[in-house]
Amino acid sequence: MEDAAREWLKEVLQSPRRITDVLKLWDAPLNRQGYEGNESALIERHKVLFLARHQLGVEAHTGQDGQQWWRLAAPALSTSPDPEVEKWKDWKQAPLLIQSEVLGAEVWVVKDQAAARTVEGDGRPIYFPEEFAVLQTKTPDEIRGIHRIKLAFPGCHVVG
Repeated sequence: MEDAAREWLKEVLQSPRRITDVLKLWDAPLNRQGYEGNESALIERHKVLFLARHQLGVEAHTGQDGQQWWRLAAPALSTSPDPEVEKWKDWKQAPLLIQSEVLGAEVWVVKDQAAARTVEGDGRPIYFPEEFAVLQTKTPDEIRGIHRIKLAFPGCHVVG
């Protein structure tokens, strides 16, 4: 069951999720069977899930909505100019939460609008791969100004 739990958790956490939502999904099979009076089965099932969380390095954080979220660990990247920015154009991964050295803050990098919808409401600005080509031409102060605009107008795109 541990392998299945790890695979299930990887699938569920393709984008960050509220912990309560993850637990509801995990508990759904027992809820359908009715675990009333069999709380030990629920406890054992939760132990397996939390072991899988630990093995995968799933991180917990408090979203700006005040809710507790889980996310798969992502590599620490920077929004500072990078000669490898072209590789982001063909990026097809789940949303990444990145700690920006320039901004001193976490931002989301998503591949498209569908991925953006999965992290909206988290309170962090969302950046798209095509925006990095523009950001690469900006000074750190200009990047921080763009960041303030993205905070004020969630969902806006950097175009020039």
